[in-house]
Amino acid sequence: DPNDPTKGYEVPNVPTNPGEDTPINYVANKANLVVKYVDEKGKTFFLQRLQKVK
Repeated sequence: DPNDPTKGYEVPNVPTNPGEDTPINYVANKANLVVKYVDEKGKTFFLQRLQKVK
């Protein structure tokens, strides 16, 4: 949906020179991230929660 800015990109205007490249700038949405390392037996030995990362 080009009119919904939550989709991660902004649709540029119609180019004045169709032969030129049109840059599309993507904006990453912020999200929560959990980093979890486990050993071969499934035991967690490192856990870190990060809030609102890109």
